[in-house]
Amino acid sequence: MISAMPTPFDARFPDGEVRASMMLVTNDSEWNIAHGKWAFVRATMQGSSARNSIREANIYKSAAEAGAAGLIFSLPMTPGRWRAVVPIDKAYALRDEVYPDKRRPALCFCVDAQDGEMLERAAAQARVVSARVGYESKVDREAFNVVGYLPGKGKLGVVFFNHLDSFFSGANDDASGLATTVGLAHRLSRLSVENRPADFFFVALSAHHDGAEGMRAFADQYPNIFYNATQAILIEHTDAQGGREAKAAAWPERLNDLRQAYLGSKGWPEVRAALPRLVKESGVMSITPPMIDACIGDLLAVCDQTKSFSLIQAPPYYHTDHDTIDKISRAGLEASVDFHMRLLEVTGALARGW
Repeated sequence: MISAMPTPFDARFPDGEVRASMMLVTNDSEWNIAHGKWAFVRATMQGSSARNSIREANIYKSAAEAGAAGLIFSLPMTPGRWRAVVPIDKAYALRDEVYPDKRRPALCFCVDAQDGEMLERAAAQARVVSARVGYESKVDREAFNVVGYLPGKGKLGVVFFNHLDSFFSGANDDASGLATTVGLAHRLSRLSVENRPADFFFVALSAHHDGAEGMRAFADQYPNIFYNATQAILIEHTDAQGGREAKAAAWPERLNDLRQAYLGSKGWPEVRAALPRLVKESGVMSITPPMIDACIGDLLAVCDQTKSFSLIQAPPYYHTDHDTIDKISRAGLEASVDFHMRLLEVTGALARGW
């Protein structure tokens, strides 16, 4: 199975070979006979690999409780071949830490639609599937956070967060966020200090996909920035184009219109009121995004202590090897820079009419 990826990406499983017959599981009652077998499930998606039926229904938990030898699921990603790093637990409902030594009791792999069809045929014949898994702990990279500072009049402290690491090519997630941040820093640096009521910090985090180690390291190294920030803005996934396979895959015309706005745990009334105008005037969206009084991603670390905001989406190719350079555009990135400049005026971080 050339598309098979261990899932979740940071999971540890029992070492050694797991060899067992396989069954197709289509409903909850069938878990009663899944003990000691590989369970194969056809998963569905709601817009992207991040929103899938395996995660929403906590199906891995069902497989583990049934004593399944392992879980394999396929996502309906077409056309062509795909490799995907897919979350399998509903957000924050289950973490690897609940398992001894952070090891999950049953193997789990995600495969694409073509490998899924092959496995479905094998399951119909009760064919045997085997897998050997082993781990060698090896640290050969040292990651660094990158922190930039642009002084203003110091009336506010605004921190922009994004992340340096990615899966596969990572054009949307998160090269687009890094490009937007660089453009934003350039635009802000050209303004006079009088037009910058706020001091600005630009934080590119490493180890975002490693349990937010980068954010924790930043908080430890720069507690004065982390704890004294008055506004925190997450800049990720700032442009999502269909690219070459959009029509064949029947993706929506404007993937950027799938964004959601996260306004912090206590909401941000000024931003909520201005957002319908800001997204349309800047061109980042043609419709008003859904607005949620909550935080997402690395902002969860500061969610309860400061005003927070993120306008973000997970396109169909989120965390897949199809997140390639054709999925972002210069026009989309420039629109995102313009949007964030307008946003800063609304939040009081920039002078009116700058």
